[in-house]
Amino acid sequence: MTTPQLLTCASPSEQHSDRLTIEHLAALARIRLTADEQAAVAEHLHRMLSYIEKLREVNTEGIEPMAHAVDIVTSLRGDEVHQYAKHRSAIADCSGAYSRFLCRITDH
Repeated sequence: MTTPQLLTCASPSEQHSDRLTIEHLAALARIRLTADEQAAVAEHLHRMLSYIEKLREVNTEGIEPMAHAVDIVTSLRGDEVHQYAKHRSAIADCSGAYSRFLCRITDH
């Protein structure tokens, strides 16, 4: 399967290409779109891509890339290796074990 080109919207042949692009994206997302929904998606994509083109015109020379607009320190815990309980003690609180890997917890 070939990858369709990005939307550019102008001539009838480009509109046909855009329709194929929208159909391809819908197939990748595993969704069905009506003709009206396809037209709306095409318009949204066209507006987003036009905005991206405007952003490409901005001179970013000498500006360092960043991952976030504000310097922040992550509040997530660090990765640490832990010893976990053996299987039998890990499922001791289960009312009925289905298998080595699954258990059912019920209210007593």
